[in-house]
Amino acid sequence: MDRWQHALTQNDTDFKELFGVKKEVFHKMPAVLTSAYQREHKNGGRAAKSYRSAIGCCSLCNTGVNTG
Repeated sequence: MDRWQHALTQNDTDFKELFGVKKEVFHKMPAVLTSAYQREHKNGGRAAKSYRSAIGCCSLCNTGVNTG
């Protein structure tokens, strides 16, 4: 029996000592992590810079130009 199978056959107390969470939480984690990863990466890439950050908002604010 390899380590992974041995860990899964442990009682709930020993399993929690090994992994820090209960078995039922441990088995739900892949689905939660996968959906969170997909949500974070659905648009892909780095977000585009806004107009204000590209030209420097402070320089426009001092000239009286309305930046919207």
